[in-house]
Amino acid sequence: MLVLLFIYAVAISTSRATAFSLKSLFGSDDSTAAEADLSNGTNIKARQPLLKATDWFLTEQEITDSRGGVPRSDLAVYTTGNAVKSFTATKEFYDAVYNDLTKTKAGDRVLLSAYATALVPMKPDIDPTGAKTGVGKVFFDVVNRGGNVNILNWQNLKYRSFNLKARDVINAIPASPINGAKAVLLFDDRLPSVVSSYHQKTLVIVADNPLNSEDLPVAYVGGLDLANDRWDTIYHNNSAVRDASGTTFKFQGWIDSHIRIHGPAAKDVANNFVARWNSEYLPSQGIKDELMDFENPPYEHIPQLNYASSNTT
Repeated sequence: MLVLLFIYAVAISTSRATAFSLKSLFGSDDSTAAEADLSNGTNIKARQPLLKATDWFLTEQEITDSRGGVPRSDLAVYTTGNAVKSFTATKEFYDAVYNDLTKTKAGDRVLLSAYATALVPMKPDIDPTGAKTGVGKVFFDVVNRGGNVNILNWQNLKYRSFNLKARDVINAIPASPINGAKAVLLFDDRLPSVVSSYHQKTLVIVADNPLNSEDLPVAYVGGLDLANDRWDTIYHNNSAVRDASGTTFKFQGWIDSHIRIHGPAAKDVANNFVARWNSEYLPSQGIKDELMDFENPPYEHIPQLNYASSNTT
């Protein structure tokens, strides 16, 4: 109100020749046609973005030099020769993960870092009960064929009941009759504050006896979990399938994306998981973990992973 009174007082106190104008405060937009830029942009030189990996990532030598000559062994450098596929429809992600997991052999290792895990079918459109494609059944088959399964699952209260059921089923999978391989799901609470959450949603499949580039690890990285609500098609018109399979929890559809990496870059994803799993700072050690049933079973460190040799690492 005071501002309006001020403007009114100034306006009536000036003569016509010196009349107050708001343009004196905010400037004028009376550009003439001659001053206007009529260019269609073809004469403007484009700024080319930096596309080379060397423009963005440090080499091993640069990392060492930045540390005063002290090498760093737990930080991977950039790699080339990776095959990357993106999934923007969650059904495509689930189909790809299912196909990769069903191909595992004795000695292979599956490393899953999850925000949430549930015993949902990976192919609810053809297997609504999950009898063949359910998360628990798929991991059971991996172990039965001699593969190890290691899962780090955040202590997710929102999906607590589903996580606990998944933990109980997965940790009850019998050791492999072939080589004693096991499945172990741990709850992870190693975060800086009570309002933090783990959003490392990765899955790595590492071959036991890699011989060539085809045996390089496969890594999935992105925003999806093997959990409720996630399975959906690009058309978002499969509510009946989602409901019948128990996929639906709170949402009637899901939009998210993930990528599949086949190549040396997948090693870095695996190394990140192994570092978390083998850390001397153990997860879920407090009284709240006992009260919330987030206690973890005894577990062993993951041995050094064997990768196919590559001159692109």
